[in-house]
Amino acid sequence: MTVLSVEMEPPRPTIRILKHESCVAMIKEEKAAYFGFDQDTYFGKYRQGQFQLNGCRVVWDELDA
Repeated sequence: MTVLSVEMEPPRPTIRILKHESCVAMIKEEKAAYFGFDQDTYFGKYRQGQFQLNGCRVVWDELDA
């Protein structure tokens, strides 16, 4: 996985990653979930996924959701 950024703000750290094939597998296994759906003027539709890892929130974006 490729880490894009890390935010150490409370209540828990957030790690932003590029979408990876393991993210799709975790969604199918219900170990991760989509939590945000939106549309951007430039990028179009997108959704955000997340899972928990050692007390951190790991999130990624998917375009054309």
